[in-house]
Amino acid sequence: MDERRRGRRVASCRRPPARNLFGGGGARMIRVMIPSQLQSYCGGASRVEAEGVTIGAVFDDLDRRFPGLKFRVIDEQDRVRRHMRVFVGGEAACDMAAAIADGAELMIFGALSGG
Repeated sequence: MDERRRGRRVASCRRPPARNLFGGGGARMIRVMIPSQLQSYCGGASRVEAEGVTIGAVFDDLDRRFPGLKFRVIDEQDRVRRHMRVFVGGEAACDMAAAIADGAELMIFGALSGG
């Protein structure tokens, strides 16, 4: 068996390298519900998809695609603004470092007020 053939056979049996040894296989697709007061940042869309393994990463991806959206929801200290609410899978979320499951739905709500 010559060297070329042997090397090719060995290489074909190898698995692809791991992308992220601690967080899984990379970015996840997340469905994001956009409230009416922020839809102008998204070209009028009420639902968009974003990538990220944490809530903060999802907002970073949204901000890359729709500049200004993150600033309206998240303040300079990476906290949800007082007049906004963020829910993941129906549960309130305030920690931007929290992991988010692949295929989860992130919902953004604006507070209602009046008298």
